[in-house]
Amino acid sequence: MDIKDVNQCHLEDKEGCYHLTRSVHEKSISEMGLGPNIGIRSKDGAGNEKTSKVFFAKSLEGALIFLNRNLNIFYSAAKNNDLDRYKNALSDDNLEEYERIFNENVHENMTEEELTFVALSLGKLYFENGIYYKLDLNYSTREEFDNMHKTSQDEIDYFSDDINEERPDEHPALSNMHTRTGRGVSPDKMTLMTSNGSKSALGVIISMAEKYRSLNPNKPLPVLVHKDGKKDRPLLDILVDRYKTKATEELGRETLEEQKDTLLLDNISNEQLRQERDIVRQRSEGKNSLINLGD
Repeated sequence: MDIKDVNQCHLEDKEGCYHLTRSVHEKSISEMGLGPNIGIRSKDGAGNEKTSKVFFAKSLEGALIFLNRNLNIFYSAAKNNDLDRYKNALSDDNLEEYERIFNENVHENMTEEELTFVALSLGKLYFENGIYYKLDLNYSTREEFDNMHKTSQDEIDYFSDDINEERPDEHPALSNMHTRTGRGVSPDKMTLMTSNGSKSALGVIISMAEKYRSLNPNKPLPVLVHKDGKKDRPLLDILVDRYKTKATEELGRETLEEQKDTLLLDNISNEQLRQERDIVRQRSEGKNSLINLGD
């Protein structure tokens, strides 16, 4: 399995696939890859799959839609005062910390600002405790697959036009793709993305968002558009902006502290030089006094 900085992962590749998971699984994934599971889907936090598969987002746009969806799930949890529904999905993390943030901040008649704060706080913790993989997967349509030789079929990881068996009314979405039923992803098809040497998904996600912005100037980060035309709240946009603002402020504080340290060192150095000059002068005056007495 490769480990690469996110900026070396060719995020502009529209065929790239991305899978977010918990950092506690890193060792097993490095050895065995991603196994197909009947798990709790990030899309809605409800365990309703009937077949084993690996879920992923396709393309940078799809990944950002998926990540923003996660933040909207936390928003809904706060709005409905219901974290219990999602506890199983958080069981591999520090669940107590999620509960602390939730219990300290969630109450009746919350304002939009308060709901956003809780969503971003929980989402930031979720991303910090995660790791993010880029997957190199092969695909075809179902029709193409059916016309392939068995040997070629074995190379296909997912169907680009596949429906979700549990939700047959849904069309494939970039933010919610999955492998063929029963098919996992081997380590040789995976790259663990890092950011500035850190494996935490949060820094990786910030870099992915910034890459999208550089490729799409003056365009907001993509969000999920639901069947009724409603859109998810652009919470990832807000998180990225606040993260960058905080980073800039911290850099400013560090720069100021560095300036203070430099000034302090200069003052110390100047004081040492002054003291050394005083000692030399005093010795010189003492020597002259001895000479005068000798005369």
